[in-house]
Parts: sequence; C-alpha cells; structure tokens
Amino acid sequence: MSWAFATSFEVEVLSYGHLPLAYSARCFTARSEDRPKDECETCCIKYPNGRNVLSQENQQVFVLNGIQTMSGYVYNLGNEAGIHAGTG
Repeated sequence: MSWAFATSFEVEVLSYGHLPLAYSARCFTARSEDRPKDECETCCIKYPNGRNVLSQENQQVFVLNGIQTMSGYVYNLGNEAGIHAGTG
C-alpha cells in the first residue's frame, strides 16, 4: 500500500482508557438488572464506570457500559505517540 493512499484519510487514535470493542442495540446494564428494553430508565447512571465482567479465574475481562462493550483493562498508549506521529 502506498503512503499517499494511507495519508488521504483522517485517523483518530484512542490513546488512554478502556478500548471500545463492540456496540449493541440492547443495553447490557438494563439486561443485567432484568429490565425490559422499554423500561431501562437509564439504569446505567448508577454505574458511571460500567459493570465489570470477570472470567472464571476472577480476572476482569470486559467492562459493560450501557450498549458498549469495552476492554477490561485500561490501556495507555501515550509512549507510542512519537512512533506513529509521522505515519499520517
């Protein structure tokens, strides 16, 4: 792939935080509280940092925040910014 093609797009890079992995039409927070879709009542407000999903080994795998599934760990790519600064 030529760099001319690669530089013709704007790119946004998430450099700190939980990485977004997936979105759903159904609110996971409401589902975890056994609420029907129509009666969510923004129950996710009670969990400003989302709800942790643990593995069988009791390790944090995902964070569910409303309709978003995010990585279980917080990532910091601040040290990598200089490496990729000139690529686009």
